[in-house]
Amino acid sequence: MRGDTLSQEARRLLLALASAAMLAFVALVHAPAQETGFVWDDHVLAERDAPFRHSSIPELFVGRFWPETTLADPRTPYYRPMVLLSLRFDAALGGDAAQHHQTNIVLHLTACALLVVAAVRVGAKTSAAILAALVWGVAPRLTESVTWIAGRTDLLAMVFGLAAIVSATDNARTPRAWIRGIATGLLVLGSLFSKEIGLAFALGIAVLVCGRDSPRTERARELAVAVAAPLAVYFALRTIALSGHVNSPRELGAAVRAATVLEALARYAEMTVDALHPQTSIGYLGEVDAKRAMVGAVLAFGASTLVLGWRKHLRQKSAGVVVVGVLALLMVIHIVPLALSGAVASDRLLYAPLAALAIGSASWGSRLGTLASRAAAMTALLLAVVFGGSTKTRIHDYRDEVLFWTIAAEKAHPHNTMPRSALAGIVRDAEHPELACRLYEKSLKILETSGRAESRAHQRTGENLGACWARIGRYDDAVALAEDVARAHPDVGRVQMGLGFARLHVRNFEGATTAFSRAIALDRTLSRLVSPVLASIPHVQSDARLYSNLAARADKLGWAKHLADLGRATDADEAFLDVLNDGSVEPALQRSAITYLALDGSLQAAEAALPHTSADIQRAVIGERLEQRHKRRERVEALRERIEALAR
Repeated sequence: MRGDTLSQEARRLLLALASAAMLAFVALVHAPAQETGFVWDDHVLAERDAPFRHSSIPELFVGRFWPETTLADPRTPYYRPMVLLSLRFDAALGGDAAQHHQTNIVLHLTACALLVVAAVRVGAKTSAAILAALVWGVAPRLTESVTWIAGRTDLLAMVFGLAAIVSATDNARTPRAWIRGIATGLLVLGSLFSKEIGLAFALGIAVLVCGRDSPRTERARELAVAVAAPLAVYFALRTIALSGHVNSPRELGAAVRAATVLEALARYAEMTVDALHPQTSIGYLGEVDAKRAMVGAVLAFGASTLVLGWRKHLRQKSAGVVVVGVLALLMVIHIVPLALSGAVASDRLLYAPLAALAIGSASWGSRLGTLASRAAAMTALLLAVVFGGSTKTRIHDYRDEVLFWTIAAEKAHPHNTMPRSALAGIVRDAEHPELACRLYEKSLKILETSGRAESRAHQRTGENLGACWARIGRYDDAVALAEDVARAHPDVGRVQMGLGFARLHVRNFEGATTAFSRAIALDRTLSRLVSPVLASIPHVQSDARLYSNLAARADKLGWAKHLADLGRATDADEAFLDVLNDGSVEPALQRSAITYLALDGSLQAAEAALPHTSADIQRAVIGERLEQRHKRRERVEALRERIEALAR
């Protein structure tokens, strides 16, 4: 008897050590994510001073997820207050990229630990559950959720959802049953507050509660507390937060949507099997891949047949997990409109379905014989090693945003211009405006030849290209393009604002005034940006008349400032450099030129100004800023050949 007790204790110790080793390996694989920076939506949510950082905690629960700004591309209205709360937590701890990434890793490790407990609760052996969590924890397709700070939505929803399953499968009876119901309900609410995928966990918990071997009144009470109440609170607050917002998803039509659903199903199956090739953008919404759609139809029929055939053999707890996995998948295959920046599928949307698959695999593996279970364990360990290497490689892509978007653009569907345009913005800000303009030109051409000349993407790309042309001195081309975009989208305030600036560049003051006034009339939120420019136009117009006389341009600083007021950055750089290099100009005027060139000029102009700076304008700070600009430029240079290929 004593020997048996020691054997059980030794087994528990081994399982505890195995669990710790599993978590340590997952942490080791994902540790390089701490060295990555802000990518894509991270800039809006984590890096910049977003409005939610200044809201009270209660306000987070009645506010929208994305900061509202006319200058950003329109975003789907989401309600995810728990994610905003977690970002506030990171901000309080310093708010740098490393802090946000560390939180993501901790959340993922927590999800791995909870997956083990949940799998055991639904019938798996602990050893099988640990192996399943190990493989799931280092799966390359999950890299996006863990390494991308904005992917935290899936992590939080999973942590709360798995914790809810653990709570709901607690077999304790009264007086603890009511505590279990309340705890489960709060956890379900936490999952709902993190991401819409929490609905899958809510329905899964409902299946678990309804199948419980307990009095009907007790089940009804627990169902009300654990599922109905959280759903009611969630939908009430969500309605308040999103009230007044009209979402305009891309219209596909019934036939195309049905085919897209089947294609998405096939793609997610393919992504699960082909786990070693994660990518940012998969497929292209609106252009159905017929072969994959047919495969999806076969998979849908097969899966439905399988579920119907096995439904009577599924244990109640297993049925709850199956419901979570199936519903989590159904929510991301475009049955309802889904915004994925033009893509059909995304790696991060497999986070919950693959977790359900891992739990199911652990339950299935627990029923194998000794030899088969050993073979399965060896296979799992081998997969973990292979997956771990692939995941670390994928994490490396996030170290450099230029590299991230270059890879995304290379792997994207040929007609999906989002990654290429995003890369163009990074390249432009990295002091390569000519190359950026060619990337925008390529995107615009793709949109026009693929039948999307009237789309929102075409509008935004046209705006960006016009601004890019103006930056390299192609002012007349910029005006012509801005006029075209304004004719195609006459009721968009941001378009009118861009047209106003383009006209200002070429001294069309009357036209600029008209466009700016119309921009404010269409969108009052633009007033903060447009009103000061609008008020300055009479003064700038007066200067234009003054400097039309060549003799007046002897006032070199005044002429340079006038060019800057017009937004003619290239010309202004040259004029301020002329002031700087003119030994007859007074030192005070030269300091004004130095300040402009160092803070607002191109990299080349700022470098020319740096030797002339003095302590009173913080030479060290300017030098540090120039070093950062150099690094961004060098990153583009390192990938220039690949970026050039994307621009051709």
